[in-house]
Amino acid sequence: MVLPFTFHRYCIWHILNKFSEKINVMVYNDEYHMLVNIIKNSESPDEFESRWTAVMENEAFANNEWLCNMFAIRSRWVPAYVNHIFSAGISSSQRSESNHSFFKRHMISYLRKKQVLLLLDNYILRRWTKNAKLGYADDLTAVLSTDDSSSTSLMGRHGLLSHKASLIVDDASLTDERSTFLMGEFESLRI
Repeated sequence: MVLPFTFHRYCIWHILNKFSEKINVMVYNDEYHMLVNIIKNSESPDEFESRWTAVMENEAFANNEWLCNMFAIRSRWVPAYVNHIFSAGISSSQRSESNHSFFKRHMISYLRKKQVLLLLDNYILRRWTKNAKLGYADDLTAVLSTDDSSSTSLMGRHGLLSHKASLIVDDASLTDERSTFLMGEFESLRI
């Protein structure tokens, strides 16, 4: 309802990665490369369909149900069908990760400029947070209480402390007053 002209596009990278599972291993190499060429280099839907149909006559593919299903939804993932739809350069989720981080940085900058100081937790998904992939412990005691005195615990402590400091710096940088105050606190903490 909010974005009525949005087009849901399937990730070509994920689909192409499934080929090794779904195609007979004996014919995988040559036919895989031929299919990828057809998928990526067809200039029009008609060209794609005629080239795809010719390859599907190969007995190794003739009764492959997965390939038939992929052909049935071709208008959602084959470039010849979807290239006319604006997608900000995002055609697969693999390549879009850098775009995601760009848009996240842009949104955070916008919120800072508008001096939005607090977002309710229910609006923030864990995958948007700094510790989404890092798996930080919730508190320092969990890291410090380990008996492991190797570099792993040192790295864990360093990472956790860096994360906590980063959160404080993010908050303080929103205003000149907070920034000045935190700079003074940092100076007093230096040993």
